[in-house]
Amino acid sequence: MKWEFTPDEFMHVWKETDKDRYPFPLSLYSSTEWQSEADRLAEQLRHRLPPGRDADLSAVLRVASNPAVSLCVTGTRKRPIRAYGAIDTTVGVTLVQRPGPTAEVGGNVVIEVGSPAIVPKVFVAVIGNVAAGRHPAMVESFDRIRLDLESWTGSKESVTDRMRRLLKSPRAAVGHLEVQQAVNTTRPHPPQYLSWIDLENDGRYLYFQQHNDLHIEPCSTERLLHRITQMAQPVSSNADW
Repeated sequence: MKWEFTPDEFMHVWKETDKDRYPFPLSLYSSTEWQSEADRLAEQLRHRLPPGRDADLSAVLRVASNPAVSLCVTGTRKRPIRAYGAIDTTVGVTLVQRPGPTAEVGGNVVIEVGSPAIVPKVFVAVIGNVAAGRHPAMVESFDRIRLDLESWTGSKESVTDRMRRLLKSPRAAVGHLEVQQAVNTTRPHPPQYLSWIDLENDGRYLYFQQHNDLHIEPCSTERLLHRITQMAQPVSSNADW
């Protein structure tokens, strides 16, 4: 199932969750400027979208507001990328915000629901289909990176030098993914992070920290889908990646 709401409509239906905050990274602003306008709009929305009228939407909002696993994507690919995902047992929900009139103000919010697999699929579609970069994977310890940066001698190019050059290359897109596990418990797990860059005239790379190492690796669309799917799995069943 799928719904699309204007920012005003989404802020109205979200009240049904009794949550004070909207899901990050949605950027929502009212279209009204004066209190009298806001009051008239609120009255119209109460009649047109009464709370609880759509049982399916109510169920989706409950998952979105209180998930076991939450995911968010932020980034830029010509225009801002904003997407939120929620997973609870056998249900996956995505909230994707279309670009708005400015970089700071988002547009309509598209809500989709399905199995948990819908979240990585929608996220990859939002991020875009880009070929893997042409350079090989690189890994270096943060200790070595700090040492190389502090004591550069101008000798043979190091892994740190190659990493730095790659990360400073002209970019067509950039973005970040954050995954939080056990969100609806008293002891949520530490967030997991993954970042990507799409380099002009090259392709896509992932970069992330694993233990004390920085990894940069070329990434196809299929590989990105696999990584997001893996990160969204319950922590107890995650493979060591």
